[in-house]
Amino acid sequence: MVATTAFAAVHERVMPPHEQAFLRARRRTLLRPCAGRVLDLGGGLGGHFDLYGPEVTGVDVLGADPFARPLVERFAARQSRPVRLVDRPDGTYDHVVSTLVLCAVADLDRTLGMVKTALEPGGRLHVLEHAGRPRRTMMRDLLVAPAWRSLSPGCDLTRDIPGALWAAGFTITDLERFTLPTLALPVRPCCIAIARLNEPVEDER
Repeated sequence: MVATTAFAAVHERVMPPHEQAFLRARRRTLLRPCAGRVLDLGGGLGGHFDLYGPEVTGVDVLGADPFARPLVERFAARQSRPVRLVDRPDGTYDHVVSTLVLCAVADLDRTLGMVKTALEPGGRLHVLEHAGRPRRTMMRDLLVAPAWRSLSPGCDLTRDIPGALWAAGFTITDLERFTLPTLALPVRPCCIAIARLNEPVEDER
């Protein structure tokens, strides 16, 4: 299993109400298109489970942080569809969801490799992440980002998440960069994206 991260759980605990409302609206946009079986990386605090659309038949939560697990379990028990906490992917999924996880995993390439294995052919990866931009400042890279990473559970503000998806073999079909309305300026750049796994090219020889 590829470990997820405590960042989403810790981050959501300390967010003020206006930031929580802002991210909830973004999550609704991201999650409503999901259908069939969903693998939710980390599960956050579980408060977004009710945002999945009616076409979702079940949600498996992979790697819920022990800090947040009791709350995630309570939210899971309230859902009309099955929501399970799992230690490893159970088969394959129509959609994989990552919210505030890819910005903080220890090994991004390994995590994306697991996602590729877990997705059904034609499946989609949905992400909401802190996302560094290709054009960054030296102060951000050398001073701000390391300080934030030490204070948070590993969140790397310099990661170009869309770029990492392309490099891992995904095609991004929807991408929106936005600014989180927070006083913490370095963590404002975020993105939501939906990506499909590129189909292997068959050798016709």
